[in-house]
Formats: sequence, C-alpha cells, structure tokens
Amino acid sequence: MTGFWDAERRQTLRTIARGLCLGALGVAGFYLQPLSLQYNISSSEPIGLYLLNQWASPGPGDMIVFRYHSDIDDALYQSQALQKRLIKRVAAVEGSVINTEGRCHTLDGQPVGCVPEISEGGTKIEHFVSYQQFTMPRGSYYVRGIDTPGQGTSFDSRFFGLVYASQVLGQTWLLWEFKS
Repeated sequence: MTGFWDAERRQTLRTIARGLCLGALGVAGFYLQPLSLQYNISSSEPIGLYLLNQWASPGPGDMIVFRYHSDIDDALYQSQALQKRLIKRVAAVEGSVINTEGRCHTLDGQPVGCVPEISEGGTKIEHFVSYQQFTMPRGSYYVRGIDTPGQGTSFDSRFFGLVYASQVLGQTWLLWEFKS
C-alpha cells in the first residue's frame, strides 16, 4: 500500500513547487526591473540615496531623475562637476504658463524664483532662460531645486529650460539622507 506522501507524489510536488518559485522570481524580476537606486551629491536637493521608479508618471511636486542636456556651456557651472543625471522637483507640467519678468520666473502667475545677477562665488550669471507667456507643451516639465544660502543657486529650469519626457528616467523618492 502506498501512502499519500510516497516518493512519486513527493517528486511531483517538488517539481510543481520549483516551477512556482521560478515563475514568481521571473514575475518579480520583470516588475522590479524598473526600480533602481540613484544618489545625489548636489545641495539643491537633499544629499542622499534615492529610489528610482522608471514606470511612475510624475506630476507637480514629485521628484524626478533626468538626463541633463549638456549643450549648455555656462561659466558658473564649468568649475563644478555636474552630474549627467540630475534630481529635481517638478514645479509645473504641460499646460502651465511660464513668464519671465526681469530675472524672475512665474508659473501660472505665481513666483517660482529669480536668477541672481552674481553667483555666491562672485561669477556674473549671464545665461538664463526667458519666457514670454509661454504655455508648456505636452510631455514637458519645469523643474526646480532648492536655493541654499551659502551653497548657491539651484541649477534648474531657470537656467536650462524645460525637461522633456524623453530625458526623464523616472520618479524618485529619498530613501536615506546623508547628514553632514
């Protein structure tokens, strides 16, 4: 008489369990693939380690990682080691109206920041983006960092313009802040 847990049945159950485990690993690998870690060493956002989700759809207030388009040659930033990827907060998305009055930007009539005439390092700031009642196109983001006294002005959309969806690597969240 063979029992419920005879050798043949145990082997079948092991095979099924292995298949389920491999399937679960495959599904987890597929869904977790767009998650990765990103670090930030710029003082314009908290310095630390961030979780990057490539599938998220960022909106105003969310933080994103994007590829900095390096065609901008600004003397203020030549001395700094700019990262190829920047982390900034989304201040506005498509449909928002940007305007520049003097050296100050507004989004939908609300002030978002001015570009100083001279950097904290004493360099004259000549390059910044100016808009005249410009409605942001589809798939565009106006990003803004934090201006830190004693550390300088954030290098953000005031200087390099809009960030486009093709540049965005994903939405990010601060996991661990490095305190100095």
